[in-house]
Amino acid sequence: MVQAKVLPRLIEGGMASTALVTHVVVSKFAWYLPLYRQVQMLAGQGIHLDRATLAGWVKRAAWWLESLYQLQLKTIQASPRLFCDETPMPGA
Repeated sequence: MVQAKVLPRLIEGGMASTALVTHVVVSKFAWYLPLYRQVQMLAGQGIHLDRATLAGWVKRAAWWLESLYQLQLKTIQASPRLFCDETPMPGA
């Protein structure tokens, strides 16, 4: 019997799936949901995690996205003009 290779986890040695880490990061940056509130929400579902754990996941996800960030920055800086939307974030 031969088993297929397991894809590497985003968090080595951890049990968090890529989907869960992605959910935490998207909730934090796209929906402005702070990590302490996410910890409270997860606790309400019986999942007890420390905020530092989620912060570590965010840091690791940022490490994985570094090359994408550098490519995006290079593309933006190559433009002769930059335009931006200065709409404030909710609650800001």
